[in-house]
Amino acid sequence: MKTASPLICALIPEEFLKDIPAEAFPIVVSGDSMEPTIYDGDICYCREVKKTLKVIPEGFLDGDLVLAKLYSEECLGGRLGYLVKRLQDQCLVSDNKKYLDWDLRYGVFSIVGNVIKVIRKENCIIIDIVASDN
Repeated sequence: MKTASPLICALIPEEFLKDIPAEAFPIVVSGDSMEPTIYDGDICYCREVKKTLKVIPEGFLDGDLVLAKLYSEECLGGRLGYLVKRLQDQCLVSDNKKYLDWDLRYGVFSIVGNVIKVIRKENCIIIDIVASDN
């Protein structure tokens, strides 16, 4: 059975993709927690980081945009998934101040990638919905 996937295909102008390494992968952002830096529908290109036992992987600095994985169903209304946040003082911080910070030392989240480029959705032309076999 073919169903519509939440993933979209977007025509991204070539100049927005220069300097993006081959190993980077895109994610489509949902929500307003990172406004005014990142908006709902923006595309973030991320680079996966090696797994580590450290709370913050080597090379990350305060102020970096990160991709974090949520490991507890007790947070965020029982949903598991990934968040784009800013790293600050061993916490995941939203740029939109109406959201709370998350302390990485509690082990509920882990940093799995760094955001290397954000492409604003207004710069892209959405051309199709990806269909998947389910």
